[in-house]
Amino acid sequence: MTLVLRSVIVIALALGLSSAAGARELFILEAGGAVEAGHDLEEIVDDFILRRGAFGGLPLSADGTLDYLGVANAIRFTAASPNNVVVSIPSTGFSRAFVGTSPDDVEDQIEEFFEDDGADELAEFYEQTSSRTPLALLDGNPRSTTALFARGAFDRFGLGALRPHDPDDDGGHFDLFADASGGGVDADPFEDLWVADASLSIGGEFDPGVGLYFTGMGQYRNYDHADIYDAGVELAVPIHILRPGGVNPVRWMLTPLVQTGGGASRETLSGGYMVGGGGVNSFGLNVGPLEVTFANSIFYYGGVDLGEIEDISIDTELDQWITRNGAKFAIYPLGKERLWLEGGASLTNFLGTHAAIDWYASPFAAVGVKVLDFVRMRLGWESDFGDSDYAAHTARLDFGFEF
Repeated sequence: MTLVLRSVIVIALALGLSSAAGARELFILEAGGAVEAGHDLEEIVDDFILRRGAFGGLPLSADGTLDYLGVANAIRFTAASPNNVVVSIPSTGFSRAFVGTSPDDVEDQIEEFFEDDGADELAEFYEQTSSRTPLALLDGNPRSTTALFARGAFDRFGLGALRPHDPDDDGGHFDLFADASGGGVDADPFEDLWVADASLSIGGEFDPGVGLYFTGMGQYRNYDHADIYDAGVELAVPIHILRPGGVNPVRWMLTPLVQTGGGASRETLSGGYMVGGGGVNSFGLNVGPLEVTFANSIFYYGGVDLGEIEDISIDTELDQWITRNGAKFAIYPLGKERLWLEGGASLTNFLGTHAAIDWYASPFAAVGVKVLDFVRMRLGWESDFGDSDYAAHTARLDFGFEF
């Protein structure tokens, strides 16, 4: 999967989907008139506490404020001296003093606290930032971890549900599907934002009308050189209530599913783990070479505290409902599904915890071809347009093997 993701990123770079130069850094720490900015949060905070880099000339007493992914005054540092620093998070009400024998001792205390007893404070902070920045890792925007999981399930079993196999075939079938996409994100004032994702699904219908599918999915985000990784798994049970055949042109499929996974980034010092699931309703109408599909879905994601892993506590504050609704129109000009053209759009809403991008629309267009009787390929383009002038544009390639 890593090779696929890297290939997609190379293609996206060649197409020039985003600006090559960043207009604004992810993190900006200002103290006593000195400013340091960059994509590595730990390095910037360490420079302030240890009086290095841009903060080398600060007096013993100095206060600092951190702009986190565009959230102004996200974290405050009040230093009576380099050996006495108070860390405050205004959005959560957290405040704690760290007093040591040296700046290095204070830096160690802060790091150990947030890796252990203070992990829940960080989790609350991340939950707050999900509603205030379109670059949050876990939730609240079209490229967040929750959105990745909801979009993937909706595409696989909603609008992506192609015409089922021959209804007269009682032997069932086996499927292997793989997809990858990559492109750029426009979230002013940030630039140099890249994304890529991929999934692999294995399963089929072992009894006429009822199937079982297992999917592994992942996403990579490079936000101004900060690496962000997502990964998860999904178990789905698609149920064909109505299958087209004979005089019946209608297809109706319901798919309950469960998902689990998470995301993490060392540079942004953020991450979390979740468990969720929901259902996808797909309704299709086949009229000659034309296929019309309507799909609706609802998902819930809750945070899971993983406890201590390699001396680091991982807590997650998450309570999110997501709906996705859409329509697709496909035409098979050559018949027998050898070639098809499709287009449509979907609308996604975050209904639980307030999100930085409350809703976004996703128009798409694609062309597909059935290379062999059991191999199909699809090449498409999809965009996400949300409030706050957010936009993402990705190219997508799908392969399907049907036996």
